[in-house]
Amino acid sequence: MSEEVLSHTGIIKDIKSEDNHKKATVEVPVSSACAHCKVSGSCSSSSTSQRVLETILMSEANVGDRVRVEMAQKLSWMALLYSFAIPLILIFGTFFGLLEVTTEIVAAAGCLFILLPYYGLLRILKGKFEKTFLFQAYKL
Repeated sequence: MSEEVLSHTGIIKDIKSEDNHKKATVEVPVSSACAHCKVSGSCSSSSTSQRVLETILMSEANVGDRVRVEMAQKLSWMALLYSFAIPLILIFGTFFGLLEVTTEIVAAAGCLFILLPYYGLLRILKGKFEKTFLFQAYKL
């Protein structure tokens, strides 16, 4: 069974050679869930935007070419864990832990301050995350 991947199409904006591979900056359109609705043209809540991704170029391509950008689905779950689940657990754990020994105001401030070392650690480990969470680009 092959590994499930998340895939989007985009356009190469820049290509750089690094070590033994090429890195491409790819612009991927991101649209809201209602962008495909028939009345989205007259609705103010529908929106689209562009997201810029750093990718490893897996096939020969040039600036302006359309590419398919892929990432393993299990990596997207890991990204959600690091960016949302762990901070949420830290906030609730700190709040209810401090609430037992102090006031609500101090507990609320404590949950905000507990995020500083967590996000500081993520910043220190940024290089490791960049090597782990790789996007791969294939020319269409």
